[in-house]
Amino acid sequence: KSSSFLTRLYTEWSRSSLSEYIFNKKLLLQKGIIDFPVAWHSDIALVLEISDFKEVYSINKAIVYVRVSQNSISGSSLFIKQKAKADAGFAHYLISNLNRFSKEEQKIVVARIEKLALNNRKQFKFGIKVMLLHLGKLDFSKTFLFIYKSLKK
Repeated sequence: KSSSFLTRLYTEWSRSSLSEYIFNKKLLLQKGIIDFPVAWHSDIALVLEISDFKEVYSINKAIVYVRVSQNSISGSSLFIKQKAKADAGFAHYLISNLNRFSKEEQKIVVARIEKLALNNRKQFKFGIKVMLLHLGKLDFSKTFLFIYKSLKK
């Protein structure tokens, strides 16, 4: 499942690059690409969207060379603000689709969202969304722990 792909990406040493994917052109044109700043996280969201959170196929032994340099978005420090906005947008996307993940996957995704929020303190609304996510689940201990971690940072 594409949701498992995402949680593996977050819990194991794994990577993801748009150059590694093959998409059905009809579905790609139909769904479109989610427009996050500098396309940060757009590749992962595209996998989830095109698959409709269902099955994806991968070849683990295939080799794709991806160049990361000072000139690429991944290797450059020029895009920090845009990446921070994209992190918040992607987290909002994940929160909106949280019910499409299994309970175990939700724990991993929420932990990743928290990490993005804690590293992205200038996006105040982002932190509020994470706090409301915990409150919505009536998980007061996680709410207060998140607030404590936010204040500590």
